[in-house]
Amino acid sequence: MSGMVRFFLIVVAIISILLAALAVLIQTQLTPERVRTTFLPMVEKQFGRTVAIGDIDIGIFSGVTVADLSIEEADSSDLFVVVKTARLTYRLWSLLKGQLDISEIFLDGPEITIIRYPDGRFNFSTLLSENRQQTQTGPDQGSDAHNPQESLFELLIQRITMRNGQILFIDRFINPTAPFRYSFSNLNLSAKDISFSGSFPLDISMVLNQSQVHLSAQVDLSRQSGNAALRVTPLDLVPFAPYYRNQLPGPLGSAQLEVNLDLDWTPERLLSRGKVILNQVDMVLRDLPDLPLRGVRIATDYSIRYDIPRQLLDISTALLNYNDIKTSLQGNIDLTGAGPQFDLQVVLDKADLRHSIQSLPHNLTRQLQPYSPAGELTVHLRLLGPLSAADRLVHSARISLNQVQATVGHLRTGLNGDIAFAQNRLTSDNLLLKGGDQQAQLVFNLTNIMTPPIKGTFALSSRELNLNRLLPAEQEHSQPSASPGPPPLPAQEPGPFDLPFDVSGTATVDRLLYRQLTMSQVDAALSLKDNRLTLSPLRGRIGEGQFTLDSSVDLGVAGFSYEGQAEVAQPDLATLMSGIFPAASQKASGRVNWVNSFSGRGTMTDNLLKALQLEGEIQLFQGTISGFALLDQVSWFLDSPDLKNLSFRDVKGSYRLKDGKALIDSHFDGNQVTMTPKGSIGVDGTVNLSLATRLAPDILRRMGASERLKQAFVDSSGWGVLPLEIGGSLTSPQVRFDTGALEQQALDQVRSEASDRLLEKLLPEVEGESRESMKKLLDNTLKRLRPQ
Repeated sequence: MSGMVRFFLIVVAIISILLAALAVLIQTQLTPERVRTTFLPMVEKQFGRTVAIGDIDIGIFSGVTVADLSIEEADSSDLFVVVKTARLTYRLWSLLKGQLDISEIFLDGPEITIIRYPDGRFNFSTLLSENRQQTQTGPDQGSDAHNPQESLFELLIQRITMRNGQILFIDRFINPTAPFRYSFSNLNLSAKDISFSGSFPLDISMVLNQSQVHLSAQVDLSRQSGNAALRVTPLDLVPFAPYYRNQLPGPLGSAQLEVNLDLDWTPERLLSRGKVILNQVDMVLRDLPDLPLRGVRIATDYSIRYDIPRQLLDISTALLNYNDIKTSLQGNIDLTGAGPQFDLQVVLDKADLRHSIQSLPHNLTRQLQPYSPAGELTVHLRLLGPLSAADRLVHSARISLNQVQATVGHLRTGLNGDIAFAQNRLTSDNLLLKGGDQQAQLVFNLTNIMTPPIKGTFALSSRELNLNRLLPAEQEHSQPSASPGPPPLPAQEPGPFDLPFDVSGTATVDRLLYRQLTMSQVDAALSLKDNRLTLSPLRGRIGEGQFTLDSSVDLGVAGFSYEGQAEVAQPDLATLMSGIFPAASQKASGRVNWVNSFSGRGTMTDNLLKALQLEGEIQLFQGTISGFALLDQVSWFLDSPDLKNLSFRDVKGSYRLKDGKALIDSHFDGNQVTMTPKGSIGVDGTVNLSLATRLAPDILRRMGASERLKQAFVDSSGWGVLPLEIGGSLTSPQVRFDTGALEQQALDQVRSEASDRLLEKLLPEVEGESRESMKKLLDNTLKRLRPQ
């Protein structure tokens, strides 16, 4: 607006001096010759510039018409202003009364050249400074203050009209050697009831780079106040880049500006309201070159007030629109300090996430698009503080999530509820987490959000959670087909992470389902501190039994390291087996107690199995087992179908897994079978066990072996004693006799029989303890006689 006022002042100053001189000439004998000899020298002296005119036509009723009016530059013969035709129309009756009442000044086809020099001065600066000096001196202080030629008439101008004008602006300030040039064409100006002591209307229109610019104003020069309406049709901003290039975050490829605003100003304040639109914005951001803006539309519909003495900008409302992502702004900006001080309310109301993702730069949202975000997001922010402390500018915030969804893996997840931030604290008391048709409630209270480590508490709860619907469906492993191209990069372990958290909380689930296993009253205490995630304890019930888990995971190392202990007490074994392995052919029943400690590192299978260490004990009570490949192979090897299904009174065992191999030491005590598996089982499924087996007489009688062979394996109580070895793998075990144990067993049997026969011959009458003592003595003697 300042440029327009300056331009208007120049035009008014020129016309005022012209009219003052004409007032004198019309009172005296006004002729073309007198105009040339009297009027031109007066104007040239006032402007300090050479003025030339062409033909002059003076009529008593039609006024004065001057053709080819030109004014040169102050320091050269270059033309400053050229007017094809200038016409002054006056009222004859007012003239006869001694008053020059000009009804209209009309300028046809004016051409004005405005130049800004390398030192920042304009070619009209001398005119403004002289006008200011004259104003400051006052009519009573100048040497010609009482000149009758200047004070004889009171000057009144009804209308000034300019038609089909042109302005050429040459700017040598930015680049003196290659100045920038801008052309304003079709310049039309209209002003009426012009006065230096009151307000008058002003209307200006022009074409700037094929854009229509229209300014309609009411100006009061004495009070330096007024109002205006500015309309600009789409204007290409790229040619004006030298004036704002350093203020932009990157080079501008294209942009079109539309303006429709109203202004109201006084020396104390500036009011403005309206709409400013930037269309087809293409820009490459310097700090984010991979996130270029392409075809962006930015619009603002605003109402502001600027208090000039206080340098305070008050934003009544500002509606911002970025590709139809709408944000509102209210508050004030204090500009008195070294930098702006904000107190603003920012609202993002019901933003459609799917549309927002599509509206933002593709490279910015590329990683989000596979998750297909959807839902509505509402954000209320209060920005408070100086711009220099941008990291602490957010004073408070509230985020409302309405059916916000994203696809993670096979699952459509969602968030619903509110999150609040204030005084460095983040809280929520109604956040609903969804995964498919499963949901849980999350409540949290976190502090030190802007000054880590973040501290706080949380609570996660659910009435029922079905893990089967949260976990991906199990698929059969198939050999990947060979494909052309380079081999895929080897997978890497996650981590290490440096998480600035010191938080603790609880998780409770009334009913938890995994496969076909139902757990109840599940609760856990969790904490995360110094990159260590601790679960202590996780507890729950399985039927009449219960389980407990304590563990700790170090997230600060690659692949994570972990340790802990798990206990299972008295659940029904059949419930566990059928629940965890519903499709398995193996069956088991009874009660189980299990204690297991574990440690390891790694999340990928190969690394996990190499580092995994286990140690524990297991005990089964009063149950049965069937369907295991090991039992089937033993049954086939011994030709005894009874061994496929075994009942037991008690099973005890211990194990220790290290370096990919588990050492087993266990005992199976059944009603008709006892077994003592000892040896090792590898994480790859390989088996190397000794299996000392004792069979009840009823099972021996039903075996297909000969009576002589059966007797060879029978102990003194009538039970069969069969030392076996198990090799192969868990899925394909191989059963054979333990030859070393068989040899020892045969020698022990021969020695026992020999001892009994000698005892019968030597001491046929001895009974009781004396007989047993003598038998031990004979056994030891026979053992020493055995060849080594």
